[in-house]
Amino acid sequence: MTMKPTPSVQRIRLAMELRKLRERADMTATEAARSLGTSQGQLSNVESDGSA
Repeated sequence: MTMKPTPSVQRIRLAMELRKLRERADMTATEAARSLGTSQGQLSNVESDGSA
């Protein structure tokens, strides 16, 4: 029986993937936040622990 990841684990994985994609695009957090229409602080929160 395979266990389904908890929402916390999924959120952390998503946060890690978002940061990896941003870095691969050679964007700073400020640039990415501006592009997404959000604050750098909120983007940092999402990337660091998956919460917003």
